[in-house]
Amino acid sequence: MKNKKEVSEKSENELCLSAALLIIRSGENTKRMIREKLLRKEFSKEAIGFALEKAESAHLIDDKRLLFSYVRNLSEKKLYGPYRIKLEVQKRFDKDAFIYIEDALEEADFFEGAKKLYDKNRSKDKEFIIRKLSRHGFNKEHIKYALYESSDG
Repeated sequence: MKNKKEVSEKSENELCLSAALLIIRSGENTKRMIREKLLRKEFSKEAIGFALEKAESAHLIDDKRLLFSYVRNLSEKKLYGPYRIKLEVQKRFDKDAFIYIEDALEEADFFEGAKKLYDKNRSKDKEFIIRKLSRHGFNKEHIKYALYESSDG
């Protein structure tokens, strides 16, 4: 016969797993985001670990796929450069997903992204645009490309 602690631990694990599945079902969430949401619901770290392990083993959490999608979105829609994307990824993903960042960044065309951002801000002065490109995480080569490849560069 199991003692009360084992029974309550098992029921907390099952409740946590159910909560995790609801979070997963509600939309695309990284492992880190699911962990944070479960912590806010005041589940124990052990129960959260159990739930995340079960969800991962059932292939319900795929941080690698989400990482590639997130990087593509930041580079194409928000026109972020590689430095800014790395910062954003660190905020949203666990460290174990970060090992794929270089592969995900290779798929992005940061030269064209910098040029698009330059073209969107063409009416502003050149120094403003350079600062904006830098804030968006582009490196010197990307910025030079954007300045010289633009039609008025």
